Order: sequence, then structure tokens, then C-alpha cells
Amino acid sequence: MTAHITNQHTKLLPTSIMLMDREVNMKSRPMDRAGIEQRVMRIVKEVLVIDEETVDLDVSITEQLAPDSLDQMRLYMALEDEFQDTIPEDEMERIHTVRDIIKSIETKHAGI
Repeated sequence: MTAHITNQHTKLLPTSIMLMDREVNMKSRPMDRAGIEQRVMRIVKEVLVIDEETVDLDVSITEQLAPDSLDQMRLYMALEDEFQDTIPEDEMERIHTVRDIIKSIETKHAGI
């Protein structure tokens, strides 16, 4: 069985490639504090499945949001994926609030 690519499908291909390239460039470019804050807040809300009112910059991740160890690891993995960087274990231990996450990311991305 041979797949046939029609002219209609080939028109979509360059657009799809451009969108994927744009997504990669958006993740790798330096961002300002507001951009980092927005991305971190989105990830925290999505991974820990919490509403907007519950999360602010000074909320204690471990005490107030109370994720289990698996959710904490999922949070750090999602942050590493989003910002294309690793978070060393000793640094994870120093992160207590959403603000701490943002400061850590700002420190690592010198272009801010």
C-alpha cells in the first residue's frame, strides 16, 4: 500500500515545519521576568492541577500546595523541559516557593 501525498498536503508541510521551528525558538530564546513568571505559573498550575487563586509567587510549594513526591518530580521535569535546563538536586532542596523557581531560572539565563 503506497501513501500518496496530494498537493493539498504538501501545502501544509512548510507551515507545520515553521510552527515547530517557532516553538523551538520560543523555548530557547531568553525571556524577561514577566515571561518566565507566566510560564512557571502555567506549569505549576498544570502539573499540580490547582486553580489560579491558589498560586501566587510566595506560596509554599511543599507546605501549601502539598504535592506528593511524584508530583514534585513531575513539576521539576516539566520545568526542565520548558526551559531546556536541568535543576540539580541540591538546588531543588533550596526551592520553597514559586518565586524561588523564577529566581533560579533567571540566574541560569544570563540574557535576561
